[in-house]
Amino acid sequence: MMHKDLLIIDDFLSYDECDELVELYHDTDVIIEQEDNVWTGRGRWPTYTDVQKIKLKEKRKLLTQDYFNKKLELSNLHMMVWEVGHEMTPHSDYGANNEFPGRDYASVIYLNEDYVGGDIYFPDLGVTHKPKKSQLVSFHGGNTFHGVKRISEGTRFTNICWFQNV
Repeated sequence: MMHKDLLIIDDFLSYDECDELVELYHDTDVIIEQEDNVWTGRGRWPTYTDVQKIKLKEKRKLLTQDYFNKKLELSNLHMMVWEVGHEMTPHSDYGANNEFPGRDYASVIYLNEDYVGGDIYFPDLGVTHKPKKSQLVSFHGGNTFHGVKRISEGTRFTNICWFQNV
């Protein structure tokens, strides 16, 4: 699937690298716990190795900058788990009240594919995409409404970040 507003790169990471990141997710403590919040316990901010940082930060930033012809700076990098029942309705990464103005571009690396559901969709673009393990998807998260279909089986692991315009 190709769309000019979506950067999609297969095999951005090796399967072994994806498995290492899932293991790192499990080995990283929860930093922030909020009562009755849909995000409670789902995100992790691990300490990455130098080799992981090169791909997850630098190579990813360069590819996203080149594709969208923008100078970007990393504003957040973490991992997220999506379990059965989790979903996300279409939204802008800037937030409902522009509370996240530094989230100009979103970038997601899919760390597994042994789950049902979890497709990312872009209603204004007319695109629904079934992610594959090791795939990178980047897009203008602030201006491109997007959502995640409900997970009906398994657990979906992602490494996500945002970039802000410089």
